Amino acid sequence: MENIQKREDNLFERISELIEQARKRVVTAVNVAEVYTKYSVGKYIVEDEQQGEQRAEYGAKLLKHLSEQLSSKFGKGFSAQNLANMRQFYLTYSKDEIFQTVSRESESDF
Repeated sequence: MENIQKREDNLFERISELIEQARKRVVTAVNVAEVYTKYSVGKYIVEDEQQGEQRAEYGAKLLKHLSEQLSSKFGKGFSAQNLANMRQFYLTYSKDEIFQTVSRESESDF
């Protein structure tokens, strides 16, 4: 009977470890996807601004309208301020090749 209990405990521990590792990988994958998405949203906004007017008034209207559309479709997280932060995120890190850095770091977690 004691031998059966040890086997069950061992099985439980192995399965528990597997589940914990999988959950960590999921969190990492979600975080990486979130970084890519915010970086890309910022990039799209900057590219749009470079194609059109670059006046502050245009940028404010663009972010407000885009915020309304995205919030209507996807819910919270797309306020004009958040979009401005995503834009700034891209501007800050676009020269640092963030995609390579994030990709390299996420691979080491898997």
